[in-house]
Amino acid sequence: MSQSLRTFPFKVPRTLAITVVAIVLFSGCAGADASSEEATSAASPKTSASATPTPTPTPSAVYKAASADGPAENVPLPQMPDAAKSETKAGLEAFAAYWFEVLHYSYQSGDTKPLEAVSGPNCKVCNATLATSLDGNAKGRWIVGGKIKIFGTQSDFVKTPAGDYQILIQLKQDLFKVYDSSGRVIHTNPDMGDAIEIMEASFEGGHWTANTLEVMAR
Repeated sequence: MSQSLRTFPFKVPRTLAITVVAIVLFSGCAGADASSEEATSAASPKTSASATPTPTPTPSAVYKAASADGPAENVPLPQMPDAAKSETKAGLEAFAAYWFEVLHYSYQSGDTKPLEAVSGPNCKVCNATLATSLDGNAKGRWIVGGKIKIFGTQSDFVKTPAGDYQILIQLKQDLFKVYDSSGRVIHTNPDMGDAIEIMEASFEGGHWTANTLEVMAR
């Protein structure tokens, strides 16, 4: 997400327990006399080095968003920002935004591995979203919509007794639909408007992991 994240004026509950990158070489022969060189030069036709053809660049695969006509194609994998690789408040904020980008990527592509890599095994909501991505892209099905916009975050950046950091995230998820292989809508998840969710994440081994995620308010 290219937009900067703003904070919003409320506090994170510190004790809340959640179950969420032709060199052409010219060589000469030394020692030959001048007359010999001239004769050789006159007798031999001059040749020019052939130019090395410039390779034709391979066009990049073009991203095509999912629609009622078919699933998304060539979905770009979000790249984790450098800021999200540090155990800082800014790092936590960047990670939270990245997590939701990877969530939407999984909806479009059906590839859940990047989301699994940043989600803890006991995160119930994380596991539910993984199941939605897998089921919504199985047996010829595909998901349309579901884009998530983040409007702000807030964190006191204080560890809980369990060693997690809490962050509140103000967001909105667009309506999404699941289509079956025949192009029929089999599920619609409505646009529920703005919501505030809380994520608890830990930083170990040089990376963040989302351990819990819950909706606080709509």
